[in-house]
Amino acid sequence: MARLKTETRCGTEYGPLRTFLTYVNIGSMLKMIIMTKYELLYILPTKYTDEEIGGVINNLTEEMKTTGINILNTTQAGKLKLAYPIKHQHYGYYILVSLEAETEALKKFQTYLKMNLEILRSAIYRADSKKALTAVAALKEMSEISSEFRAKREEKRHAPTPAPAPAPEKPKMTIEELDKKLEEILEGDIV
Repeated sequence: MARLKTETRCGTEYGPLRTFLTYVNIGSMLKMIIMTKYELLYILPTKYTDEEIGGVINNLTEEMKTTGINILNTTQAGKLKLAYPIKHQHYGYYILVSLEAETEALKKFQTYLKMNLEILRSAIYRADSKKALTAVAALKEMSEISSEFRAKREEKRHAPTPAPAPAPEKPKMTIEELDKKLEEILEGDIV
């Protein structure tokens, strides 16, 4: 069996720092593999404990490695409120992964993500595209906004409510006036 020899160089013709060319020498054949940087954001439901979340992340990491994806960085943003309920979940654990992958390997992994029931939502963008999430900054901003919102809501909840203004007192009726009103009502024609 022929030995595999790999060599990785930065590809200047495809753009600096985002595309890497990997040459694989299989016997007498030379195959060029283009690795592009991507960002993957996926949301896990809050039904899992912290230990279970770690297990799910490890399973996804192993699946990425088996499909030929290189993981550069993984960032957990923590539990955040979703913009709208997804599968009856109002909160989710946000995880952002920076990765390098060949197009075919990424397509295989996308089908795996779609079929995985442990993931609420996922999105993959090229790292140089305008839609790409700017890694930790976007997630930190989201968590800061939600924590500010929670703090304001707690302030409103615990703020003392002003006492209602006392209603003006109506003059009390005497017993004689009450009897007189009752007789007027009873003397009327009963139909």
